[in-house]
Amino acid sequence: MAIPTRPGVVGYFMSDPDLTTSENGRNRLFAWVGLQDPNPNEDGTFPPAVRTQMVMFNASATRAAETFRNGDNFVATGRVDVSEHNGEQRERFIASSIGPDNNLSNIHLQRGRSEQRTQEHGAPERDAQEADPAAAALARREQELDTAPAAGAAVVASVRREAVAR
Repeated sequence: MAIPTRPGVVGYFMSDPDLTTSENGRNRLFAWVGLQDPNPNEDGTFPPAVRTQMVMFNASATRAAETFRNGDNFVATGRVDVSEHNGEQRERFIASSIGPDNNLSNIHLQRGRSEQRTQEHGAPERDAQEADPAAAALARREQELDTAPAAGAAVVASVRREAVAR
C-alpha cells in the first residue's frame, strides 16, 4: 500500500496574515511568505527564501489567522496554483493545513476537541504519571527498590536510589 502524500512547504510569514471574506462568504487568509529551500549550496550556505503568496480558506483560515503573525515559522501542506496575470505566470501556495515549525519555534499545545470529547463521554482523567507510562513505571520501580530489604545484609541501610532509564 502506498503512503498518501501531499506537497508541503516550510517557511515563515513575511507579513501578518490578512483574514477577509471572499465573494461567496468563505473566510480567506492571505499572506506573503518566504519559502525556504532545504538543500544547501555547494559552499554550505542556504539560498535566500522565495517570496510568494499563500492563501487558506474556511475554518482553517480563521484558526491560522488567530495563531500566526509576521515572522512566525510554519510547515504547511496544500497545492501550488499557477495563474497568468498581464502575460506573466504567477504561483501561489494554497494551504489546506498549517502548523508551527517545531524545529524553529517554541510551541505550547492546547488540547482541543478530541480531548474534550473524551472527557464528555466519561473517560477517567489521567494524572501526570499516568499520562507518561515510562515515568509511572520508573516511579513504581523506584518505590519497590526503596522498600525492598537488602538480601543477606545484617544491617539495613537507608539508601536513596536514583531511577535509571533504559
